[in-house]
Amino acid sequence: MKANKAFFFFLIIFMGFLPLSCDLFCFDDCACGRLPTPRNFVIDSMMVGVLASNQAIDTAQSYSVEDLIIRIMVDQVTFAEAGNQQASLSFVHTAFACDPVPPGSAHHVKAITINSNTAFEWNGQDFAVGEEITNLFRVAGFASDPSFDYLRQYRFNFLGQEPLEIRLIEHPEGSTSMDINLELTLSDDRVFRFEGLGFRVY
Repeated sequence: MKANKAFFFFLIIFMGFLPLSCDLFCFDDCACGRLPTPRNFVIDSMMVGVLASNQAIDTAQSYSVEDLIIRIMVDQVTFAEAGNQQASLSFVHTAFACDPVPPGSAHHVKAITINSNTAFEWNGQDFAVGEEITNLFRVAGFASDPSFDYLRQYRFNFLGQEPLEIRLIEHPEGSTSMDINLELTLSDDRVFRFEGLGFRVY
């Protein structure tokens, strides 16, 4: 009987404090697999800001390419029903074992397209009104590969209030004004369009 009590005591501790699998014990709170449905959300609306040093820019001023960022953030979302959430099998709360990841968007980024509203010259290349200039920009914060192709392959989805930030790849030869439209498409083929993003860079 003593052996059975010892085994039962060990089992409680083992299941409570040392979960072996996120799917079994943490239900992906540790981000080692697919997020449970109630933690996913559908993006209803998004917002975009052009910032320099984390402040809204003054369109009359010129900013360095290193300082200027186009920040895309989730605005309004719809969460899945909490009734679908699985119950934990652990006797003791698993917060001791892992830090929860924030809720994530159910649909990842499928495409980003940037077009110019004005004609301008960029390092010896002339761009016309309405021409696509996506190749002039890159993702900020992706050290391994900042290209939009990698962003799509990575199946980037928005986690909580974490933004997606993009910036110009290189400096222009001189101070240049830009006025762009940005179109972001999610994997469910919904398109979010942001028009008239104006700034001046050097």
